[in-house]
Amino acid sequence: MYTNQFARVAKAAQARGQKLGEARGQKLGEALGLRRAHVETAKWKFGADVAERLADMLADVTDRSRLARMGRLLAECETGDELIAKAGGAAVREAGGGARQDADCASPGIPKPI
Repeated sequence: MYTNQFARVAKAAQARGQKLGEARGQKLGEALGLRRAHVETAKWKFGADVAERLADMLADVTDRSRLARMGRLLAECETGDELIAKAGGAAVREAGGGARQDADCASPGIPKPI
C-alpha cells in the first residue's frame, strides 16, 4: 500500500520538477537570445570592441527587465562609450554591489544604469 502511494507522490514530484525545469530552461534561452541580439546590435552600431565589452557585462544577466533596458540604451546611445558608461551599473548590481550604485543613481541628472 505504501509503495503505491510513494510511487504516486514521486511521480507527481517528478512531473512538477520537470515543469519547473522546462520553465527555467525557457527563461534562460530567452535571455540568451536577447543577449546575443544586443551584442550583435552593439557590434553593428558601435564596433566589435564595444560588442565584446557588452557581452562581458551581460554574460550572467537573465532578468528580462534589465535586458529590455539594455535594448533601449542601444537605441538611445550615440556612442559606444556612452553605452558602456550607462550600462556599467548592471554588472555592479548583478554582482551584489548595488546598494551604493543605486543610491548614486538616485541623484538628479545621473541616469540609472540597467
